[in-house]
Amino acid sequence: GDGACDLTPLTGLNKRQGKQLLRYLNAPEVLIEKVPTADLEENRPALPDEVALGMTYEEIDDYLEGKTISEASQEKLEAQYKRVGHKHHMPVSPLDEWWKA
Repeated sequence: GDGACDLTPLTGLNKRQGKQLLRYLNAPEVLIEKVPTADLEENRPALPDEVALGMTYEEIDDYLEGKTISEASQEKLEAQYKRVGHKHHMPVSPLDEWWKA
């Protein structure tokens, strides 16, 4: 998963910034423009993230940068954030207390 590593140097970058970094590093254009797919939907392999999420990464990046996006996309984005709240923490250990609340 996304948290299965010791170092996360790209943490905090949105998709737009990631593309800028790839361009700065002269990465092949095919990597920069590759359609993101995380198989977010079961039984729908290779479904583009933007289709599964119901919004574009451009909208998501705008939201994260404090720009105005459509109300519908804002509501979807905030609902998705709440739905995956468990992912906003490190994996639970027997020593943790946050998950008991």
